[in-house]
Amino acid sequence: MKAILITAATAVAALTLGIAETSAQHAEHGAHQTPAATPALPQGGPAAVKVELENDSVLVLRVRMEPHERTPMHDLVGGRVVIWLTDTHLRDTSPDGRSNEIRRAAGAIDWVPSQRHAGENLGDQPIEWLAIIPKAKQPAR
Repeated sequence: MKAILITAATAVAALTLGIAETSAQHAEHGAHQTPAATPALPQGGPAAVKVELENDSVLVLRVRMEPHERTPMHDLVGGRVVIWLTDTHLRDTSPDGRSNEIRRAAGAIDWVPSQRHAGENLGDQPIEWLAIIPKAKQPAR
């Protein structure tokens, strides 16, 4: 678990630095950016969602699904880095009914784009992951 948390901390630091670098580059070139806003927490429940960290650059959520728990169709707004804290076996279903099974080992890292989907924990154990969601930043005035 310690190695996973080190991996998570490294990913958050890299993501935060990348966002700051990108924001600085855009500000130098006069590019328009959207205001920093907190992405809405998933309302699809019943999965347990806890805010682990939030600042101007990033929102980090810890999500837990109980064995065989299902989440109804919901929207993920904004892409995110997902760090799987436990071995995971999920079914991911899109609005058109297509589904795929996802198996990940604890410590695996994925990029998950914005999407509408439903989920189901296919395992006999709870699963947990961190969702690291970057925030857009306003240029300094």
